Amino acid sequence: MTFSYEADTRFQRLVTVWRGDVTAEDALRHIEHRAVADTLGFAQLIDATDSRVAFAPAEANRLASAMKSHARQQPIGPTALVVSSDCDFGMYRLFGTMADEAYPVNVFRSRRAALEWLGWANEENEAKLGDVTPPSSQAAGQPSIVDDQPSARRRTA
Repeated sequence: MTFSYEADTRFQRLVTVWRGDVTAEDALRHIEHRAVADTLGFAQLIDATDSRVAFAPAEANRLASAMKSHARQQPIGPTALVVSSDCDFGMYRLFGTMADEAYPVNVFRSRRAALEWLGWANEENEAKLGDVTPPSSQAAGQPSIVDDQPSARRRTA
């Protein structure tokens, strides 16, 4: 799987894109990248429409445990996942249930509904929340950060 995200430090939010098969290890890697970047407290929109869940329910519990562990150290921002398949919808919903109040997660089939849930659904925000695409020259697993603005960071892995 590849993932990329843009962090808006001014508004403390992330727009993340996942592509390919998402394993539990991939999701844990994303969590750890966010912890290192100090963005776990940011609200996050994940576009997972071009990805597929490739982990079992027991591994979803392991992911939820990792988030609960981080939540004991600092508040975790809410995450809205946008998915395209019934299977992914169900698995991410299960993950959200396992994470309980420690990590507010909601799953959606439309970007608009996800943006509304996060409170980002006005026209000004939508214009700023374009799709994040991984640079084609970036090798999988090699993160990069572009700091062309003081309030935004882009990271790809």
